[in-house]
Amino acid sequence: MAKYEIRKYDYSTYTKIYERGLEFNTFAEVKNFIIKNKNTEMVHFGKVYQGDKYLFDPQEIFEYIEDAKYRKTQFQKTKPLGLKSLLEYIDNPASIKM
Repeated sequence: MAKYEIRKYDYSTYTKIYERGLEFNTFAEVKNFIIKNKNTEMVHFGKVYQGDKYLFDPQEIFEYIEDAKYRKTQFQKTKPLGLKSLLEYIDNPASIKM
């Protein structure tokens, strides 16, 4: 069983479209897939899970990246994009600062 999974949903019924989503062993693999496949349906309509636990929407990675870019133009140091820093950012965007 993979550690992480991106599941695509049908938003009219909020049910999974696919029985099995895309599976990954590490957060780095998930992050790389999302960044490289920014314009795919799986990224736009998917959700990332660890087992049965919902973690985040793939679009939140792009929000983190854009916020980090902006803060760097303001000469603020930001945390690297990792699972822990992303989940903290989702709960509190100010946590992106070092």
